[in-house]
Amino acid sequence: MSHPASTFVLRYGVALLSVTLTLIVRLLLHPFLDTDAPLLLFTLSVMVSAWYGGYGPGVMATLLGAVTGANQRDARRRDTVVLALEGIVRRGLDSGRSRQSR
Repeated sequence: MSHPASTFVLRYGVALLSVTLTLIVRLLLHPFLDTDAPLLLFTLSVMVSAWYGGYGPGVMATLLGAVTGANQRDARRRDTVVLALEGIVRRGLDSGRSRQSR
């Protein structure tokens, strides 16, 4: 049986990875899509996250995708969002490590 903390990290890690990969694809397709349908591709990351991780990771992917996709139009806000997401990820990793050490 796997350790509960490792499954937690894996489930939410899949959600974060799927949103990150979707963002990379979205940025690569930017010359073709421009600002049209900024949230469309993020539905795939939400589906993968919810399928693999369940409700919590699905909600996280929804929120991350919504914030990231909505900020595709404004470069100044994008920098702020990237810094905020970095802080959230670091805090999540730190809390995961502290749970694992208990």
